[in-house]
Amino acid sequence: VLLQYKEYHASFEENQEAREHMIPSLLVAFQERFWIPISNILVHLCRGRGFATKCSKGRDFQSKVFQKILHDTCKDDAELFSSFLNRLFNTLNWTITEFGVSLKEIKEGARRRQLAEHHQQQRKCTIMFELSVNLLRILEFFSLVLPEVFVQGPGLNLTRLCELVRFVLVHTAAGPEGRSFEERVSHISNFYSQEKLTRGTVLAPVAGILINLYRAELEAQAEGSDHNSVLVCLSASDPVVESMDVLENMQWSKALSAEPQSLVNIRFLSELARALREQEKDHTGCTTVEGGMDTDEDVCTICYSAMADTAFLPCGHRSCHQCISRHLLNNKRCFFCNMDVESLDMS
Repeated sequence: VLLQYKEYHASFEENQEAREHMIPSLLVAFQERFWIPISNILVHLCRGRGFATKCSKGRDFQSKVFQKILHDTCKDDAELFSSFLNRLFNTLNWTITEFGVSLKEIKEGARRRQLAEHHQQQRKCTIMFELSVNLLRILEFFSLVLPEVFVQGPGLNLTRLCELVRFVLVHTAAGPEGRSFEERVSHISNFYSQEKLTRGTVLAPVAGILINLYRAELEAQAEGSDHNSVLVCLSASDPVVESMDVLENMQWSKALSAEPQSLVNIRFLSELARALREQEKDHTGCTTVEGGMDTDEDVCTICYSAMADTAFLPCGHRSCHQCISRHLLNNKRCFFCNMDVESLDMS
């Protein structure tokens, strides 16, 4: 609560204990019991760096001190940031799913529900939407200040981020659910909730993430650096390509009363859209397999798009390294036989 006010913010910035310990403590505590209040704090700390951010109404301000500390902490402690990022991905997938389920239940159950139960469901829907937007803004901040984590770091980070972007777009901009977003939200009778649950609100951080990733890839190409291909990951998805029309045509200034300086990079959306449309249409995934696969046994039975080049030990069950790496972030047992994993064999 105190971090919402500029004078208290300044006190935290001037306090040595806060500067040294607050950010690492927040990242460590971002877990099942405390992620909601911590996400609210992080959103306040990241404020002012997002795409299409709203015009200030007097109380908004930017904490450059803690933004730098947040950047430095995550850059210097890769293990801490990796653990936080995994929890952030998992939590966002959950909140977006719950939002979609809540919208469906509101539409299907409006007539048969008791009034109190209906209002409770609407409240849950609004909360899940707001939490999703907050978490997306946090993720957008990291894609801006630490784009190398996705573009030049482990390929799994970029894959998970692109999958999350697709997941959000499917619910809000593309496909049957996305295209009917306004119609589905209209079933919420609470006007306050309808006013907050707008397509532009949730798509703004997604647009920011796409812009940040694309700019980072262009910079890596200009420098001749090895990097993960954002375009290849995104071009595998019809929802992303379809959604680019929505993102390009969105009247951001009108829809969100956005600050003009927060829209200076909007041209990159058009450039990304053109690049995606020019991509070859035979991409089937983010991972390509060189040399082909000789038999069905060579294929990863989880994603069916890569070679089963890694084995769990001691059980010996095989899958591709990317699927196994993602699984081990949250579970240390073989996903085929449930045996404890002691090590991996990548020979």
